[in-house]
Amino acid sequence: MEWEIIKPDEQSVTTWSGGKTRELFLMPKTSSYKARNFRLRLSTATVTADESTFTQLPGYDRKLMVLTGQVQLQHDNKSVIKLSALETDEFAGDSITTSQGQCRDFNIMQAQTAGFTTAFKGYTKMPHVFFESNDEDFFYAVKGNFSFECANYTNFFFLNQGSVLHLKRASQRMICHTSKSHCCLIHVGLKKR
Repeated sequence: MEWEIIKPDEQSVTTWSGGKTRELFLMPKTSSYKARNFRLRLSTATVTADESTFTQLPGYDRKLMVLTGQVQLQHDNKSVIKLSALETDEFAGDSITTSQGQCRDFNIMQAQTAGFTTAFKGYTKMPHVFFESNDEDFFYAVKGNFSFECANYTNFFFLNQGSVLHLKRASQRMICHTSKSHCCLIHVGLKKR
């Protein structure tokens, strides 16, 4: 098993038309969001404008989860989708997407030619047992500090709020704990096609 922890001071923060975004992970590491040559990007965004238009990303698929607040999304002038905390939406990157409302959200952007699929879920109750057969796993500590106890008891991981734990080929049972009663942890699983 390979692993890395990406701390908040290793994550870049930039401004977009509706607020600020924090890049949590980019694959490959030598790629660039601006150059649009990445395969996978995990990020959070703070939407501070009451109304905004998302950046179009042709060739990419997007997944979004609201972390705090509420937002209404509309893709290509179709039906409005209302999202509250831990609710999700998926849409094509080249969609004309508008939003109303202020929130903080978690985003997955993946190239349509990436050769893998992603699934994600938010957890607010611990302890929780994770046993995934993914090729790669990502855990993002939204609120609270977490510890991961691996089934073979040789590996313990400690994840502080704002950090990301990236595992490759974990394929083992892990128990996640936190001492905080109000917590939030996002898990993203990546499987090769």
